Amino acid sequence: MVSAAIIVWPTPDKTPPEWFAEFEVSRKPTLKERFRYGFVRTYRPC
Repeated sequence: MVSAAIIVWPTPDKTPPEWFAEFEVSRKPTLKERFRYGFVRTYRPC
């Protein structure tokens, strides 16, 4: 017999505010990524 787990997610009004702060920080690109995409590289044949 297979048992299913029920996952209960907190509703937005019950979500701790520090979670939102962590999500905002984690979705920002890292400094390395910003430098990588910050400069446009074009192909220029010599």
